[in-house]
Amino acid sequence: MANWYHVAILDLCTCAHFQKDNDWIAKQLGITNYQVEFALNRLQALGVLVETQNGYKKVTSKMRLAYHESHSDIRKFHAQMIEKAQEELKNKASREDFEKREITRITIATNPKNVQRARLRLTEALHEVAEILSEGEATELYQINAQLFTLLK
Repeated sequence: MANWYHVAILDLCTCAHFQKDNDWIAKQLGITNYQVEFALNRLQALGVLVETQNGYKKVTSKMRLAYHESHSDIRKFHAQMIEKAQEELKNKASREDFEKREITRITIATNPKNVQRARLRLTEALHEVAEILSEGEATELYQINAQLFTLLK
């Protein structure tokens, strides 16, 4: 599931207004029908999505993919999401666009001994925010990214 739209389709299927129509899915995500078809087939082959009469259903309502080492597919996914955030900043400058997003940063001098503890806390905080966002009927699809990395060479 290296392409960003694999995960997006999984969660789009849970939205109240979801339509079991490849054209509709492609239009919602700004991808091609081929990409939709490929992703649906791939997700079903992986056993994380099943087709129903009314649409598609995630096999597990909440999936948490935790890796303890670097994987090329995960790096590709993150790079694609960072690119989408850059597009958001470049192309969506209205007040309404601004009010629908939170792209922020903190640059801080850091004690390297605290990085692992901070990584764990950041991950838990992201999942806590995801729980808040998914309460009630879902009608939108959002991405939450966080980057924690050294700026030193």
